Amino acid sequence: LGEDEHGIALVLGHELGHHALGHTTRAGKFKPEALAAADGHRREADADLYGARLMLKAGYSLRQGVKVE
Repeated sequence: LGEDEHGIALVLGHELGHHALGHTTRAGKFKPEALAAADGHRREADADLYGARLMLKAGYSLRQGVKVE
């Protein structure tokens, strides 16, 4: 990401989303593989949305954050 503040804000917001949404705690239960995969995708999408909202509130650009050069 180099010095791309918008990209860094997006990544940090995503990771903070995992923590704020409780994804960093262990549930202690084992799920069937298909259910665990679906849950993992949902958690990633939830963290993406949380991160996007957080970075927008902080004044960063989502469009610039996802831009690939």
